[in-house]
Amino acid sequence: MIETLQTLQLIFFAIPVGVLIGLGVVILVRPVSVINLRWFLAVFLPILLANPLALLEDNLQVGGPAVFGWRFWVILIADLAMVAWIVYSFRGFRVYGLTQEEVLTHLTAVLTEQGRSVTTREGERSSLMGKAREGRVLSFEYEGGVEEIWIAEHFYEVHIRAESAAGRRYLRGAFASLRKVQKPYNFSRHAMGVLYIILAVVFAVFSWIFFFEPRLILIE
Repeated sequence: MIETLQTLQLIFFAIPVGVLIGLGVVILVRPVSVINLRWFLAVFLPILLANPLALLEDNLQVGGPAVFGWRFWVILIADLAMVAWIVYSFRGFRVYGLTQEEVLTHLTAVLTEQGRSVTTREGERSSLMGKAREGRVLSFEYEGGVEEIWIAEHFYEVHIRAESAAGRRYLRGAFASLRKVQKPYNFSRHAMGVLYIILAVVFAVFSWIFFFEPRLILIE
């Protein structure tokens, strides 16, 4: 039982490393890359899933019964709260390789070719932390009404977010052509890929020191 829990935790800790490296490579290699923020669920969720398993493993190692005590439920509730926050927060897309104006121009052209009436304006959006961010709002008409798409740029990342399912559907259709945009490679627009790879390496090293090695010794 303990070996099974340890193996599962090893897998859960390995998944974020692989995902971060994969995202970093994609951002660095592709001239234009569009990353769905849902991919980051694969970075955080495995770690949250490993928490209750680690507590259950500790309980078994000290010879206690495999019961769900109050510590287990506190951790589980905290993990579920974190999952809810992550699912709500990690929505939208990130574009690497293009500027905000280039993305806005391309999306406007695609929607115009589809016969949509498109308008743009300056806008401001507040994050969960209460910080206001300036950006551009692209509005277009569709069968069900008017949809707004938020576009902003921070640290060479172009953030795109649509609140409704209709907006996200139109975005996914436009991203296929957005990825084919050709322009000179500008490393600063892809530098975030290096950061993701570094984060993966750091996480792997600390996981090995504090988690992997002790458990592999016990498994052997």
